Amino acid sequence: MREKITEILQQTSLSLGQSEIKAVRRKISKRTGCRVYNDYNIGISGAIGEADEEELYAKAEKNLSYKINYPVEATKNKKVSINLDECKL
Repeated sequence: MREKITEILQQTSLSLGQSEIKAVRRKISKRTGCRVYNDYNIGISGAIGEADEEELYAKAEKNLSYKINYPVEATKNKKVSINLDECKL
């Protein structure tokens, strides 16, 4: 079983001086992680920025050789999306 987790983070920073906004900085960053499960073992890999999904899965499958025990039944066909764009601070 394969699983992909993608996090896209949008940040806004303000520089203040004498009670005024002097500068506004915006930054968007993306992180992707892949997990592969096999016989209650897990292999993982990840990347910051744009990454080839199949390459990440291949690295995760290779990491199964470390025999990291993961004794949890994985959930199948589940998709979760959380959008925090509408948060008011």
